[in-house]
Amino acid sequence: MAEPLIEISNLKKDYPIPSKKLMEKKWIHAVDDINLIVNRGESVGIVGESGCGKSTTGQMIAGLLSPTSGSIQYHDKNGSTMNVMNKTKQYHRNVQMIFQDPYASLNPRHRISKILEEPLRIHKIGNKSNRKKKIEDILQLVGFTPDIANRFPHELSGGQRQRIGIARALMLNPTLVIADEPVSALDVSVQSQILNLMKDLQQSFDLTYIFISHDLHVVHYFCDKVAVMYFGKIVEMGNVDELFYHPTHPYTKALLSVIPTIGKQKERIILQGEVPNPESPPTGCTFHTRCPLATDLCRTAQPTLQTIRENHVSACHFAMKGEE
Repeated sequence: MAEPLIEISNLKKDYPIPSKKLMEKKWIHAVDDINLIVNRGESVGIVGESGCGKSTTGQMIAGLLSPTSGSIQYHDKNGSTMNVMNKTKQYHRNVQMIFQDPYASLNPRHRISKILEEPLRIHKIGNKSNRKKKIEDILQLVGFTPDIANRFPHELSGGQRQRIGIARALMLNPTLVIADEPVSALDVSVQSQILNLMKDLQQSFDLTYIFISHDLHVVHYFCDKVAVMYFGKIVEMGNVDELFYHPTHPYTKALLSVIPTIGKQKERIILQGEVPNPESPPTGCTFHTRCPLATDLCRTAQPTLQTIRENHVSACHFAMKGEE
């Protein structure tokens, strides 16, 4: 039986738009009504174009951003439930983040030892001797010898810095790690090393991952379940092989057509037009302005997620027709 770790319900994040009119208020819906369950031990991928809201979603789950509305519930091993909105220290011990840029996310003025010790000091864990031993153990797990603790981030390569970012995320023994484009800034050869390291650590630490990426090859290799986002909404979601080999949403099909070696989609689908202006989103299905299948129904009625198969949902008026 799948055991839910994170339950996200009707999650929204709006940003105000400056207006010249005093009483006029406009909003950008960066994340619009997200519903997602992440089960313990899973690797859940969130994919989509830049600006679709995937990183904002990850930062809200991590507690770095406050949602406009909706709820995020965390279930611990004892059976109790925490509301992420409370942002307790206990929650932050259990949920950590790996950032995209391994250099920008590390303090250039601090040695690696101080960077790794900081989470332990903030949460008042152990004494100086305990912390030093913990740092040495974690460094060994991510492939370093203890002497690297005396170096500064600028003395390391990009792959080495990202290993330090992973080590920092593990210092508090979290249950959930949110990885926001963790390998996109790295060379392809280094990417595979980091992904394999993360998989090994998942087994060692019993980790659950939320893996945010635009690289579908990486997502197919790394994840168990995938949620496809467009314009702040989840438009399709399912188990990784089910979604890659049986996509039903036109947007998912277009994304997968770029990598014809995965899935059954062989013909390249080139989307026309641009992503709509978030200040004036289109009515109905937000994808209809670029969709080759769009009809009057798509322009007037917003589709909801409907079940295609077990563990596979899609928000398209013609999703079931595409399965025929």
